[in-house]
Amino acid sequence: AWPSTLLIQPRDFHFPSKSLQTMLSICSTGEKRIKLDFNGLHHHMQLDVETSEVFFELRRLGIEKIDLEYSSDYGNAIMMCKFLRPKHINLSSSVHAICDFLFESLDVCTESLNLSNIKLTPDNTRFTSLGGLSSLTKLRCLNLSGLDLVNDKNLALFQHLPDLTDMDLSNCRNITSYQHLNPNLRKLNLSRCGNVDDPVGLGNLTKLEYLDMCYCDGINLEEYGTRTIAHMTRLRVLNLDSNSRIM
Repeated sequence: AWPSTLLIQPRDFHFPSKSLQTMLSICSTGEKRIKLDFNGLHHHMQLDVETSEVFFELRRLGIEKIDLEYSSDYGNAIMMCKFLRPKHINLSSSVHAICDFLFESLDVCTESLNLSNIKLTPDNTRFTSLGGLSSLTKLRCLNLSGLDLVNDKNLALFQHLPDLTDMDLSNCRNITSYQHLNPNLRKLNLSRCGNVDDPVGLGNLTKLEYLDMCYCDGINLEEYGTRTIAHMTRLRVLNLDSNSRIM
């Protein structure tokens, strides 16, 4: 019996193409979720005619998720995201695997995007802005953990995305204000974001159910708690661990 999720990895493309096409044919007979796992891919894939046909079939069936974690070729990322139009994309810890053009190639139906710990080196001038993400109106989950490019101005780009409910901003040390966070958020990770003195902007997040603010020593939650957390009537989980200014 075939599992509900079909996992395809780069080595599969070294098989005779008919073998992969047979897998896809069986997959297409029922409700299957297809995941492409290209974790650690460091070379650009040269697609021959037969393999290209497989990609057309993948697109027809619909891709649930593409995993390009630790990848180093942004050409692969652009090709796969633009052509296959996955709902969920993982580019965590990739090196040179993203650029401004990649965001333009993302499909409007993208629901979750993981850009955590992207390795931005001084010569990586291809990635300069997060502005292209503001057009992803179906985005529900966005992970920007550890991304130095995240700042107060960039947070405003996501403020009006209607479906965004889950955001990970942990280790984003260039954030100094919470005034521009999306009010529809239900889950928010702000751990190790200690450069915000006044968390008053959190008071607008009345739909929050989960809030992680551990290791945020710069915030005096004892003083501002009544102006923020008191308004979060739906809050179920609150993590304030390792905050020295909480008595």
